[in-house]
Amino acid sequence: MTALEELRSGQLGEEFAKLLYRRVLIVGVRYRFPPPKGYAKWGPDAAHEAAHEYLTHAENYPRLVELAATVSDNAGLERKLTVILRNYMRASGRRTVIGKLIRRLRGLLKDDDGFVIVADGVPGEGNAALVDGPTEQYSGDPALLRAAARTVRDVTIVRWGANVPREGPVADRPSLVALSKAVLEAAGGSLPFVDLAEVVAARLSLDPNNVPGALPVEDVDELAGRGEIDAVPDAFSPEAAIGAVGVSMEDEEIARAVLEEFSEKEKLVLAWLHLKVRDISKETGLAVSTAGAVSQRVRDKLSHRLAGMGEASMERIAFAVRDAARAELGLDAL
Repeated sequence: MTALEELRSGQLGEEFAKLLYRRVLIVGVRYRFPPPKGYAKWGPDAAHEAAHEYLTHAENYPRLVELAATVSDNAGLERKLTVILRNYMRASGRRTVIGKLIRRLRGLLKDDDGFVIVADGVPGEGNAALVDGPTEQYSGDPALLRAAARTVRDVTIVRWGANVPREGPVADRPSLVALSKAVLEAAGGSLPFVDLAEVVAARLSLDPNNVPGALPVEDVDELAGRGEIDAVPDAFSPEAAIGAVGVSMEDEEIARAVLEEFSEKEKLVLAWLHLKVRDISKETGLAVSTAGAVSQRVRDKLSHRLAGMGEASMERIAFAVRDAARAELGLDAL
């Protein structure tokens, strides 16, 4: 029986189990979700654990039965299962990450002289606000707050190593304070901690669908050198994780996934990244200073995203990402 036939029969047999494990692994690696608790990286055991966790949720099995009735072949099953797993892992990750970030922000801001937690009986009670600032709760467009968070530069994103017995922060104190200040200034009032955490999480790329605008800086590298943290965990290595169970993912597929993380301006510069900054400026029409800044940001993002893959693989995939950008822009291949 095929995986689809097994699912239609109401049995989760061997073929469907293999498909589920394989798609869990690929989704986890491709979209950079953290592996299940207790695992340092994605691999066969981590994929099995994550798949079993998915199946233990009572509402998920009926969704699979419904899925079997809506697809016509195994290819369709694979595509839709990938989307379902991505949404599930995203929702699970957000519940965990946002909750931790709320606690982190509440602890930081209550001890910082620049912030207050609005008192009971006052408009915005329980919210985060700037000291001596308005306390009325912000009710505007969240996109304006996310834009304010993106203006904060030199944000240090901390990713803790698996050998560290304590749970570390997602970013250092100065970064979280600076982000909170910028967001609350833009709000012109107070914010519930959950709303503040959502904006900060997007800026720090804690939501898997977002990408950090700034990457780890010198102090993170120093911590990594002492073995306290991993600036980029091995769990984000597509080759290592996928190779562990013999699943093949072509360079082009990885390149397309990475390319999705770049803005249109970054893609334009990426297409000419092999040139000097002045030549990039000429080809793109950007000012030299802008071309230089965007070029560095693109290089940093590539280094961060492809770290842990090995130098040869990293270079090969980076070129594939550049070529994908050129193809998307209608430029000739190099």
